[in-house]
This record gives sequence, C-alpha cells and structure tokens, in this order.
Amino acid sequence: MQKKNKKIISNISDLDLKEEVVNCVFEKCDFSNFDLSRISLVDCEIVGSNFSMVNINSCRLQNVRFKNSKIVGIDFSNLDNFLLDFSFFECVIKTCSFSRIKLKKISFLGSEILDTYFTAFDLRQANFQKTNLDNTRFIDCDLRGADFREARNYEIDPQNNNIRKAKFMVPEVLSLLNNFEIELL
Repeated sequence: MQKKNKKIISNISDLDLKEEVVNCVFEKCDFSNFDLSRISLVDCEIVGSNFSMVNINSCRLQNVRFKNSKIVGIDFSNLDNFLLDFSFFECVIKTCSFSRIKLKKISFLGSEILDTYFTAFDLRQANFQKTNLDNTRFIDCDLRGADFREARNYEIDPQNNNIRKAKFMVPEVLSLLNNFEIELL
C-alpha cells in the first residue's frame, strides 16, 4: 500500500466520519476511546498512532495496515467479518482479544504482542516473525503454516492448537514442550 494519492490525516477530529473512509493515511493520530462502530475503513494505513480503547463494534477493516502504532484494549472479535483484511507492522498490541476470526496470512511482523488472547482464530500462514509474544495465549487456534521464526516468549500448547507445518526456531521452539511437564537436560 502506497501513500501516493492517499489523503493524509494527522488529527482524527478533522475527519468527518461517514459510513466509509477510503484511501487515507492516519499519521500520529490519537484514536483513544474513539467510536468507530459501524464505520468502514478501506485501503487505509494507521501509522504512528494511538489506537487504544477504540469502540470497533461492527467496524469493517478492509485492507487496513497498522504501522508503528499502539493498540490497547481492543476486542477484535467485534469487527464486521465481511471482506476483513488487516495487518500489523512493528506495533505494540496489548491486552487485546482476537476471537473467532478467519484471517489467513495476517501479519504481525516485528510487533510486541503482550497480555493478549487468540481464541478459535484461523491464523493459517500468519506471520509472527520477529514478534515478542510475552504473556500471550493461543487457545484452539489454527496455526498451520504460521511463521514464528525469530519470535520469542510464545506459549502455544500443541495439544490445543493446530501447529502443523508452522515454522519455529531453536531454542524458542522448546517452549512447545512446557505443558508436558518434562525435564530437558
């Protein structure tokens, strides 16, 4: 996604929110506690912004890229699933919930995902490369083909998640054995 021909927005209050916001770049905007319910963001970028405690009930994210932004306290399961497509690049994602979403090939590249839950999420071929997943839980997720190379601090129970053909690196991959209560010598 290029910034060329996109409307640059640096103050969210300057935006006349209608049902659909198309082809915009939100740069260094503070969305804190903002209401985006029933709004569609299409072909947008959210760059260097604070996206904390935003109401996204029935919000549609279609081809939306979060870059270098802070995302806190969001329940992504409240999104409108129609044409759902979003990704994260070098973001801080904290105390969020991703539940019952089908979003193959989603990217979290280089992000800090902290104290977050992924539950019954289709994460096939997701990109978690270079991501810190401290205190983040995966419960009943489809992680087939997901890429965890250079990821760290993940806790994934292979008995409760499908990790077939997922990519991991040594020594972090040994954390997959934590739930088996075995000793590695």
